[in-house]
Amino acid sequence: DIVERADGIPLFIEELARDIAGDKRAGIPETLQDLFAARLDALGVAKGVAQAAATIGREFDIALLQRISRLDIATLMRTLHQLKDAGLLLGSQIAGFRFKHALMHDAAYGSQTRHEREMTHLRIAVALKNSGKDERPEILAQHWAAGGETHEAIACWIEAGKRASRESA
Repeated sequence: DIVERADGIPLFIEELARDIAGDKRAGIPETLQDLFAARLDALGVAKGVAQAAATIGREFDIALLQRISRLDIATLMRTLHQLKDAGLLLGSQIAGFRFKHALMHDAAYGSQTRHEREMTHLRIAVALKNSGKDERPEILAQHWAAGGETHEAIACWIEAGKRASRESA
């Protein structure tokens, strides 16, 4: 059943086998997206952290995630390790964390409602703006735009363009 359902997709085969090994009564999800959605739903509170991390990006800064999640560092680290144990993340506190696969990142990002996603992008933009670092205005612009703040996004895109022009050969 696993081989038939996975249709030759190695990641799907690996993840199906992992889930079935952990729960002998588990049914076989129809799609890889369904498998990741079910895994996220089973994580409870950790699902929100995974969604926030996915909104930052496939690789994410732990300090930024802490600022937008409003969790203390100990709770956040426990939650990140829970996500790692669930097979969604790779990395460590020292090396940093990232989603194991782009499809896992996409599943976590896509599991949010549009409103939740916009609000998370706005929290990220505010946190980046308030950090005092002005390293990458294009990243800030992307979060402002995804959060629906067009005027803020335009100002950041203009700054990113100016910076690119100054630094070009």
